[in-house]
Amino acid sequence: MGVCLSAAMMLSPRDFPDERAPQQNHKHLSSLSNESHPIHLKKYSPRADKPPMAEINLCTIMVLKQKDILAPALKKELQDYVYDIIGYMIDVSKELPCGLPEYIYQEAFDTILREHNIDPHKEYRHYPLFHGKRMDSFLKMDFMVERSRGNIVIECKALDKITNHERQQLFSYMIASEFPIGLLVNFAHYPTPYIERYYFDKKDMTITAF
Repeated sequence: MGVCLSAAMMLSPRDFPDERAPQQNHKHLSSLSNESHPIHLKKYSPRADKPPMAEINLCTIMVLKQKDILAPALKKELQDYVYDIIGYMIDVSKELPCGLPEYIYQEAFDTILREHNIDPHKEYRHYPLFHGKRMDSFLKMDFMVERSRGNIVIECKALDKITNHERQQLFSYMIASEFPIGLLVNFAHYPTPYIERYYFDKKDMTITAF
């Protein structure tokens, strides 16, 4: 999949409060993505605690939109769409201390999702197509949650700091699978997990933080 990429700012999403959002009826996410918004490509000076996007060495290049270009209605819908999952991430961090290995948090997260009747598809394998045929090689995601308006890719980490290496991994999974939502969580962050949320718009090949 050949896409032309330009580097732009990396946005830091805020943590959600510890509560669940009510379920709402929304249009399909892909229908909302057809709203017309210009893409402004500018160079930004990244904050001191964020590595520049130019450090990402992706074979498939993507454009990151500015946060304020995302339609307010779509932004709220995306936040509502993952609100419960974000809450379960916070629940895991409340019960387990910082400093544990990544696989401990993954098992706890898997458990709490299943307790709430969510099938997380742990270590989900996505097989890319080449010449119209499924390859033997695959991409392995930590979790994939199936939802009616678009599947969610979830990568769980337990690191000192999330870097562009982890973002690159998530972005490549989203582009290859065409799953529209990606969540990147760092359970080693205190006192609450550090969470980044991204939306992949296949129509204009952009990934936007929300």
